[in-house]
Amino acid sequence: MTFNLPSGKYPRLIALTIGAKRKTFKYLVGKLAERQVRFETWSYDKFFAARRLPQAAYIFTDFDRLNAWQIEVAGRYYHFLSQQGMPVLNDPGHYINRAALLKRLFAEGINTFRVWLPSHGEQPGKFPVFLRTIHAHRGVESGLLSTADQAHQALDAALAKGRVLADLCFVEYAAQPDPDTGYFRKHAAHFIGPNVVRAMSVTQSNWVAKHGEVGLATEEDYARDLEETENFPHAELIRKVAEIAGLQYGRVDFGIVHGRPQIYEVNSNPTLAATKEHPSPLRLQADRLAWDKMLELLARLPPPASRATLPARAALPRRWGKSYSDIQP
Repeated sequence: MTFNLPSGKYPRLIALTIGAKRKTFKYLVGKLAERQVRFETWSYDKFFAARRLPQAAYIFTDFDRLNAWQIEVAGRYYHFLSQQGMPVLNDPGHYINRAALLKRLFAEGINTFRVWLPSHGEQPGKFPVFLRTIHAHRGVESGLLSTADQAHQALDAALAKGRVLADLCFVEYAAQPDPDTGYFRKHAAHFIGPNVVRAMSVTQSNWVAKHGEVGLATEEDYARDLEETENFPHAELIRKVAEIAGLQYGRVDFGIVHGRPQIYEVNSNPTLAATKEHPSPLRLQADRLAWDKMLELLARLPPPASRATLPARAALPRRWGKSYSDIQP
């Protein structure tokens, strides 16, 4: 079956991203075509410029890469599509950035670590900490900082290389290596509406666990991952975190510290890709099971196929002009 299913003949699912991040959804095109769903990624530029919009399910993503005005305009479209009966995930108007989310999670008693905003005159009150940007997904800006002087130097260094004060935060270190192996494991879970699907964990020798290192996790780790793919013990927590983040689609990344989940981030546009090769059959089995669940849930989202379209300009007030290029904040 061709991956490019004809429009109008198949239900459609459209993910909205910034142009440079469209490849994160590439894996879904062929897999959803096999399930008779036409999947597309549209850049926000294309979406905002469209005169008519397909009847489809829509997923809004990448709020941390948009400016405030773009988020407001996207929110207008979100409500318009919802009012037209389209299934729409992630209300842009409810977006809160990484630092605000982590502060909320600490206030709610979900996380035990804190965040400080130097743009607000806040300085770390407990060490160690690390410096990072609030928006996008650049990773850390520093190693672990153990004193106020080190934190000040790290901030100065970040500003000197062009980082923006309002986009920087200090985050209290909250990670713990596995007591048996000495390695760090980052866990994750996808959520689609109220449904939670355990994602694959990564194991790394460094506390900044991101991509993982093959050969560090044990078969016992993989067996536990497989069991949790069927019976995920943190599903209610993930739903709560997604609710606080104001999202209905995305991925939550977390670690286990002293037996308790600590939420590191909620990503509205995580890279989606199945594991093709791995030395552990258990890992491959868990990955296949998770993807079967993900694809089933995504395939349920779109409305019935239709050639009818919606007048995109109706989403915005008339006083804003005749096209998105005319809009002025």
